[in-house]
Amino acid sequence: MKINNISSKIKKILPVIGISIFIYLILDIGIDKIWYTFSKISVIYVLFIFLVSILSMIFYNFQWQLIFKKQKIKIGFFESLKILFIGDFYRSISPACVGTWMKIPYLKEKTDEPYGKLFINCLILSVLSTLTFLLLLTLCSFSMASMIPIAFPIVSIIFAIIAAILLFFINKQRGEKALHILIRFFVPKKSKPFFNRFISTFYKDFPSIKGLVIPFIMGLIGITFYYSILYTLALELEITITFSTFIMVYPFVTAVSFLPISPGSIGIRELTAASIFSLFGVGMAEAVVLSLAAYLLFSTPSVLIGFVFSSTWVKNAKKDRIRISSIKKFITTSFKS
Repeated sequence: MKINNISSKIKKILPVIGISIFIYLILDIGIDKIWYTFSKISVIYVLFIFLVSILSMIFYNFQWQLIFKKQKIKIGFFESLKILFIGDFYRSISPACVGTWMKIPYLKEKTDEPYGKLFINCLILSVLSTLTFLLLLTLCSFSMASMIPIAFPIVSIIFAIIAAILLFFINKQRGEKALHILIRFFVPKKSKPFFNRFISTFYKDFPSIKGLVIPFIMGLIGITFYYSILYTLALELEITITFSTFIMVYPFVTAVSFLPISPGSIGIRELTAASIFSLFGVGMAEAVVLSLAAYLLFSTPSVLIGFVFSSTWVKNAKKDRIRISSIKKFITTSFKS
């Protein structure tokens, strides 16, 4: 009970910390200077970024479709694209991007596949994104070792831990045995049957490593393209920094977005950008606006489109959503008990 109270208080305090940092930065730099820096971004460029953001989601959906095929999950391209937008909408407004898992109930409605199988599908998509990002971040931390010496050891350890976990759980026999042990010791008794059924479909039509090579390569292409477009935003803000330096620095800003501090990691992300870019002579106003503008410009199309799709989905599938809400309520209640 005490642990739950402490956890609840921490959840309330963390968003305040992030927002407080953001307000401090804005006031310290000056609203006028922030506005002037923002005004450097032309309307044409904003429209360009919006278009690129939507095209990136379509490309990402092609990657997802390949994973669907490997798992023998039948879902149309446009349907999965809608769910991808909805998931990105929830991801953009939630701490540590946890909202991305909202794709699972929507997939359940369209495919009627087991929850465990759909969870693994979304997990594979997230793992591929994480691995491509960690690969880039490892290279960046190595290149920045002289300026940020602690970065490379930390990133390398994280990369090694994730790789070890993946290699362990990719084996069905090992994975199921370990998961059943975790359920036995950490899941309340009345919830054990549910979670045993849940993990029983984890390895159903599980794709081979060879089958994920092309999706992984697509992920590398996608992340390289993303940072290339971000660099054009830096140029739009008249930030004088080379492309090689930019692509080695900005992933550290992205890494902060995974910290469960505030919605969209606002505040802590801008502070990180200001701190790191200052090492290369970039002004605080430009760094903060770059971070904030990147988040807003790339997230807004997904948020708007995802919100529309989500709202429409509720109207068209009210009964299914009630069923999904009851399942979520059951899981939450089970863990509280």
